[in-house]
Amino acid sequence: MRSLVLGFCLLTLVGCVATDKVEESASVTEAKPELTESKDKQIETVTESKPELIESKDEQIVEVTELKPEISETKVEQRIMMLGRWYGDTPTKEGGRKQWIIDRAENGTYTIDFLVTKANKTKQQFSEKGIWGVAGNIYFSIYQGATHQGEFHPSDPSDPYNYDAYHIINITSVSFEYQNIDSQNKYMVSKVPASFVLGKSEL
Repeated sequence: MRSLVLGFCLLTLVGCVATDKVEESASVTEAKPELTESKDKQIETVTESKPELIESKDEQIVEVTELKPEISETKVEQRIMMLGRWYGDTPTKEGGRKQWIIDRAENGTYTIDFLVTKANKTKQQFSEKGIWGVAGNIYFSIYQGATHQGEFHPSDPSDPYNYDAYHIINITSVSFEYQNIDSQNKYMVSKVPASFVLGKSEL
């Protein structure tokens, strides 16, 4: 009799434990759909925001013109003013004097004659050739070589040192002020007639 009662109690206890485990498992399963639903909402939010980014990129592309716009008459006149012969004269940081004449041609080429008087009064004279141009407020030059004692020495086009860009500070029909973007050196030149000779003519 005691064995039967003991067995009945054991069966009842096992049944209660099993019921608790089933209820616990059901509780874990019910919680997962909420996480999935939350993830779906997050994915939908990310997806909805992407078209706005693409539309923004399209707007930037639309702002780019198909062809290069025509330059203003002012810029055309500016280039014309830079043509011809110009003379520069400035002291050097070493205590000497640097004079030069630059001739800019309409075909985009230039020649410069330099006369450098050092602090000890010795003089050095040489010439350079290259290409010049102007875009916006930037004046640029490409050094192609130098002439020394009648012999031309071409430059290395792969050398970055041979390329210069200048910010145009002010230009008129008689004066031109500009500044080298890299060295920050400022230059002032004056328009002179074609008969002006370096080292012989003075302003």
